[in-house]
Amino acid sequence: MARRNVSLKRITPLSAFRVGLAMSLVGLVAWLIAVVLLYFGMSQFGIWESMNSLIFDVGGSQKITFGMVFAICALIGVVVAIFNTILAPLLILVEERTLPSKTIKYCFVRGNFNLSPLLAVRKLEIRVRYYGC
Repeated sequence: MARRNVSLKRITPLSAFRVGLAMSLVGLVAWLIAVVLLYFGMSQFGIWESMNSLIFDVGGSQKITFGMVFAICALIGVVVAIFNTILAPLLILVEERTLPSKTIKYCFVRGNFNLSPLLAVRKLEIRVRYYGC
């Protein structure tokens, strides 16, 4: 069993932007899949038909369709993804100026230690201690 102590001294804002963009895109895809599943689930229970009849009874002529729901939710998801992508490097800049460097501890039984290629770390100190089996 190997125990490795990793000390990250600095994370560049560009790497935080890349990680934030990747996570935002994954979150956007998950959001849109959830919207599709919820729309069709609610459609099976007849919720959209009752909402459309309620809108027609009140005097409106607009119907709630899949395209409308998906477009509105996609717009909301894109705004949130852009906000998260822009916020990631800004938070790294604030965090670097306010907090000291931190030590992240990983413990692996087998395999190589690999940082994500999206992270561009300037100074990385790795101390490795192997325990006999």
